[in-house]
Amino acid sequence: MSSRSEVTGVPILNLRENPAPSESGGTQPRETAYSTSSEHNSTGRPSASDLKKKIWIGPPKLTRFERARVVGARALQIAMGAPILIEPPKGVWNPIDIALRELESGVLPITIRRTLPDGVTYQDIPLRWLL
Repeated sequence: MSSRSEVTGVPILNLRENPAPSESGGTQPRETAYSTSSEHNSTGRPSASDLKKKIWIGPPKLTRFERARVVGARALQIAMGAPILIEPPKGVWNPIDIALRELESGVLPITIRRTLPDGVTYQDIPLRWLL
């Protein structure tokens, strides 16, 4: 099989260390495509000391998609009988409205996981950092 996909004809990129023929006829491992500098650990992510309140994946605010996912998940929890973390105003019994108010008040103990397109690198961000 060649280095092109048989179905699409697109070159296949492999980030694993593949042996490459050397000039002496033997094989030596190629370098990997991700950064291995001293500021990153072996997985290519910043070290724990660099992650203190630093968002390095995505925008510094909660996206509309993340907001919808958090509110929907929390509303489902409330509808299934989870305790409400705030005092709801009089007349508000809709789980979605309660979940929105909990999100706006910043009391939800939820962490957002943002993943890079490589599917391996991610960052867990507390919801408080994004509000």
